[in-house]
Amino acid sequence: MCQPGTATCVLVDHVQISTATTGLRVLQTAVTGLSLTPEPDPATPGNTLAECYQLWQGTAWGNVVTADVEIAGEKAASVPIQIIATPNATPNAQTCPSNGFIRGDLPAGVQLLGANGVIGLGTLVQDCKQGACGSQYFSCNPNNGNCQVNVAAAPPVSEQVTNPVTMFASDKDGVIITLPSVDPAAGAPSGLAGTLTFGIGTQPNNAYNSAATALPAGPLVGAVTTTYTSQTAGSAPVQYTSLFDTGAVSYHFTDGGIAMCAVKGLATFYCPAAPLSLNATVAGSGGVGSAKVAFTVANAETLNSANPNSIAFSTLGSTPPANWGPGTFIWGLPFFFGRTVYIAYPSASVTGSGGAMLSGPFYAF
Repeated sequence: MCQPGTATCVLVDHVQISTATTGLRVLQTAVTGLSLTPEPDPATPGNTLAECYQLWQGTAWGNVVTADVEIAGEKAASVPIQIIATPNATPNAQTCPSNGFIRGDLPAGVQLLGANGVIGLGTLVQDCKQGACGSQYFSCNPNNGNCQVNVAAAPPVSEQVTNPVTMFASDKDGVIITLPSVDPAAGAPSGLAGTLTFGIGTQPNNAYNSAATALPAGPLVGAVTTTYTSQTAGSAPVQYTSLFDTGAVSYHFTDGGIAMCAVKGLATFYCPAAPLSLNATVAGSGGVGSAKVAFTVANAETLNSANPNSIAFSTLGSTPPANWGPGTFIWGLPFFFGRTVYIAYPSASVTGSGGAMLSGPFYAF
């Protein structure tokens, strides 16, 4: 990351990839040495923009700034990003709900986030739509540090936190994530390696597999639909709003027929007596395209106790977090193990099965 148009830069390592969020968010402690200017609030002269953004690990609060971003030789200039810097400014507590603020100004922020930052590579270009940001963006008075929700209008698109990949000079129409398979009983230790490839069909190394099933993503949050039948006797199939997210450690879904764990710290995870072989059907936005997905949910307590050196599991299941609710089905990191997943942005146009042209945004696997 660099101050725009300069060679004043810092290297930020250990950045988590999230495919259900949008944009780059970095802890303040990771950018010491950079002086990044907060974006002005066009609706209130003299004020600057901050953002309240919900991540799995907690609430990310901090200024929206502009930085040059380079990843693996790909460069994006003047990208709106968020610096997680609680409590450098005071959010409006009534409109910025907190499930625990991530302290971006203290080392404890790294412990809570599990990383120095999060890069959201979901199907959206900006992290909200014009006029539909809700209470996400705030207007801050630099004189007293107080911030109020910017109710006059959503920030212009040019000032909203943006997926930096979409601002690359090339290879910007999507990303490809490939991860190896993980032993369903033993998990995987630290050091499991996969690839993140920029672009779809723009280079010899990012060709699209026309045999993959493409599922259009919804325009507001990039959602698809999952149909799943719980283990409760007599249950009928239920449709859930659904996302694919590398930033989630498990499959997140609701099933009252699966026993919950009793161990403290795992109370939201499933602990069936024996591994369950489950099935669901995922359909694209508007019902376009569908794919059946088989997955396994094992006992989280057994997985953890039997594999103390493993940090990633392919058979973890848990209930959805409170900010998503029981009406959601999140295909977390376990879904990605053993797969190549394409995430195409609105600019994408690739050749699919039978020569049909596929337009983004979509997921494919």
